[in-house]
Amino acid sequence: PISFSESEDPDYANSQKRYQGPYYKELENIGVMNIRYSFDIDGLASEEHPLHYEMGFNLIAPVPYQYEGMEHTQPLRRSPKTTICVPHSKVIEVSENYPADQTGFTWREFEDAKMKIGHPGNPEYDRRWEGVFWTWHRRIMQNTGGPVQDWNVRREFMDKPSDKREVYYSPVDRRIHLKGATEGWLQVGHLFGEEKLGEIRMFDTNEDGYFDRWEYIDQETGLPIRIASVRDAENIDFGNDWDRLAKFYNEEALPESIRLNEALIEELKSELGQGAKEVASQFAPLLNREEISPDEKRYLLDLQREYFYYLFRVKYYGQTKTELEDLPGTDPRFDLQIMKDSTESWERAINLAQLDAAYEQGDYKAVIDMLR
Repeated sequence: PISFSESEDPDYANSQKRYQGPYYKELENIGVMNIRYSFDIDGLASEEHPLHYEMGFNLIAPVPYQYEGMEHTQPLRRSPKTTICVPHSKVIEVSENYPADQTGFTWREFEDAKMKIGHPGNPEYDRRWEGVFWTWHRRIMQNTGGPVQDWNVRREFMDKPSDKREVYYSPVDRRIHLKGATEGWLQVGHLFGEEKLGEIRMFDTNEDGYFDRWEYIDQETGLPIRIASVRDAENIDFGNDWDRLAKFYNEEALPESIRLNEALIEELKSELGQGAKEVASQFAPLLNREEISPDEKRYLLDLQREYFYYLFRVKYYGQTKTELEDLPGTDPRFDLQIMKDSTESWERAINLAQLDAAYEQGDYKAVIDMLR
């Protein structure tokens, strides 16, 4: 009902006491209060992996339930002879043109090892047959439903009216985003059990419709260990052309991301030595699972690459700082080696800054070239 209370009964549409309860007078004025629809962008849905959704929209608004062709009369049916339902052939059209007050965008990056909410044939593989759900945390949207996966699921939120769904590709994090979203987050963890690894936050600071700031949050301190601030990136708009989006993502963006990730990880491993090999061995069982999709593989490689790059920065920024501070107090004019060491350490600091700038832009090819 349009008159339902978001504060008293926020999940009215999914409440058992409502749909099994008595008749309510307010049901005489019902509305399409929430629409949730999902996409199998990677095209991997099959009998073995049914309803393989990774991208979804959650839309809310008090829209009257009135659409052409929704009355269906069957004389042989028990009373009531006429039922009311949007024609199946019109459902996508209704969703695509729904005048939403708020829009939530979800991308399922990976499963939550702590949950078992998947298809009955494989409950540990967390893909719901109802599609990709929104969340009941941070930005609350009524009638979202559940159960909800929060870890390894990217959320993006647009708090302004929109009568169409539009997405774009960002070359900074090499991901698909909701155009118009001003904020987003991705809780990282529960890959192996209940471990919490951190969080990635996204913001549109100049409100031009595109994310321009990414914060990589440390799990222990809550502080950003890395910030990428990139305005005027060469984003690629797709509007709601889902076929073009899927073709680009599966044939261009995703293969390139995996290739660059693997190449950069190898370069970083060679710089870090044994410590990196131990981390790689922890990720190996997940990466070697037969059922993971290329999109899920990319996510795991992203995390591995990001952690290795963090270790790389700690190692070489720390080494450079130590060298520049610990130069002997001898007058450099009388010791040519001091001048040479000082110059080399400073040049490394400059190279690290250039490498950092390329990494921040998502230009991993340039980073690889610099490391080589």
